Amino acid sequence: MSKKVGFGLVGSQFITTIHTEALKQVADAEIIAVMSPTIGNAKKFAATHHIPHHFTALEDMLALEEIDAIVIGAPNHLHCEITLAAAAAGKHVIVEKPLCMNLKEADLMIEACKRANVKLMYAEELCFAPKYVRLKNLLDEGVLGTPTLLKQSEKHDGPHAPHFWDVERSGGGVTMDMGCHGIEFLDGYWVAPKSNLFMRK
Repeated sequence: MSKKVGFGLVGSQFITTIHTEALKQVADAEIIAVMSPTIGNAKKFAATHHIPHHFTALEDMLALEEIDAIVIGAPNHLHCEITLAAAAAGKHVIVEKPLCMNLKEADLMIEACKRANVKLMYAEELCFAPKYVRLKNLLDEGVLGTPTLLKQSEKHDGPHAPHFWDVERSGGGVTMDMGCHGIEFLDGYWVAPKSNLFMRK
């Protein structure tokens, strides 16, 4: 029997709950620990979701050998710092959107993960959503003709965390919170050679 992939969760609020419920559906995944600097949050989250370890210090969680990868659900301004620490500890990294605050941080994160030979994944769910995959296939097949305009929008009743109201911690308000989905979908992922409308970065 192959070893399950051990996950550590950084964060204990709304988005970490979403990742937790998703990981529970993956047979080869096992949530080992959760970490939050807010006293009591990680302990409560671990009890609710039956996670064996909880921490208030990132370095303590990263020291666990059974953790192979971490999922970052922390405020945006911490994404780069946490990624660098995780890479240095030899852990693969999944980062909740937006990836980070700016291109300088993105370059640091990419370089650190390359140097440590660990994977860095930006958790953009639109790339895998069935309706968007189907749209990509239809464009590739040419059944939609030549598109001249594509629009994508996001709506919800958030923000779900206080840091999104603080531009110093969020990095750009609604553009970073919601606009990142459309930017990734239209600019970074889809390739439609017949329409020449999208280009893979």
